[in-house]
Amino acid sequence: MRIDIVKNLDIEPRFKSIFFNGNKNPCTFHLSQGSGQFAVKVNDTESLAHVQHIGRQVTIIPRSEGSLLITVEDVDLPESLPVTAELLISSVARLNLDTQGFLIEKGSSTNMTVTALDSHGIEFDEDQYQ
Repeated sequence: MRIDIVKNLDIEPRFKSIFFNGNKNPCTFHLSQGSGQFAVKVNDTESLAHVQHIGRQVTIIPRSEGSLLITVEDVDLPESLPVTAELLISSVARLNLDTQGFLIEKGSSTNMTVTALDSHGIEFDEDQYQ
């Protein structure tokens, strides 16, 4: 007799904010642990995004702006709790420009740091600046 110990399912990242650029900016969530047999549900009827689930990856292809809740259940472990992740699909709501405290004279140039914030006021991850 063989006993396999399987840890509860996990999803990464738990929260992601992506820049809405049509369907050109997909987001992938990775499933770890669990049995390997998963059911993926979203709180949307495909108006916000198209969902592709292959193996241990859930790829979200955005169609419009909004919030999406992804719920994954382990089919072969019915006693385990489902895991959730949230995806915010947003345009740039605000830009912060930091010039290190210097004023910029008209017609001149200077280096500055630009920070883009989503519709919830959260800075986009570095991978979204591409």
